[in-house]
Amino acid sequence: VNLALLAGTCLLCLLALVIGMIVPIPFLFIARMQPFFVILTSIAIGFIAGAVAFIIVYMQPKFKLNSRKAAIERNLSFVTNYLAILAGAGVIPEKIFRSVAKSDVDPAIRYEVSEIIRRMEVFGEDFYTALSVRIDETPSPRFGELLRGILLVGSTGGDMKRYLFLQGKRFIRLKGINMRKSLDSLGVMAELYVTGGIVLPLIMVVMLATLSFLGGGGINAMMWLYLVTYLMVPMISMMMLLMIDSTVPSED
Repeated sequence: VNLALLAGTCLLCLLALVIGMIVPIPFLFIARMQPFFVILTSIAIGFIAGAVAFIIVYMQPKFKLNSRKAAIERNLSFVTNYLAILAGAGVIPEKIFRSVAKSDVDPAIRYEVSEIIRRMEVFGEDFYTALSVRIDETPSPRFGELLRGILLVGSTGGDMKRYLFLQGKRFIRLKGINMRKSLDSLGVMAELYVTGGIVLPLIMVVMLATLSFLGGGGINAMMWLYLVTYLMVPMISMMMLLMIDSTVPSED
């Protein structure tokens, strides 16, 4: 699997490199650039495209893992209280997890619980063995901590209802703390967007317009104005949207 992923990454980066070198050439000639600068610029754009493709492919598994982690922890307080209610009704832990796997809770948590049930049904493991395996495999440390507590309390005959109830209150408190941190991060990103997405392009446009009025100094100011307007500003806005989407928790 690792070799296939490495081969796919290399192929995608090579395609991005070639396309990034070939596609800009006609536009650079239309902009009346000298052939030497056309070659240099196309090579630079090609390497930038290849580097961006590599970063995207390299970060994609981590991004998916973080997305699953965020989805699990976003609904963890609700699911923990749901588990506490079932435990208070006298339902054993194994049946509690089977009930969660068939419920309409968040798909990320339902997947984690379903993996425990799958190991029991397919590999014939007992409940606590399957639970201990999932503790090491789950992308969410908080969910792993909850499972570890269920494993310890259930195997030692402790009060499962009280444990789950206390964990539910704890997760609600942690969720409030995370929301306050997200609001602080949102304020910082708003300042970054004003600086990098509004002030910086505006300064560059003024400088390029002034340079074009003075003669250009060997630089095609109009071409750079087009790049700033139609490439730089949309890319900065897209990056800020992705950062906000990955930082601020969404509510279902």
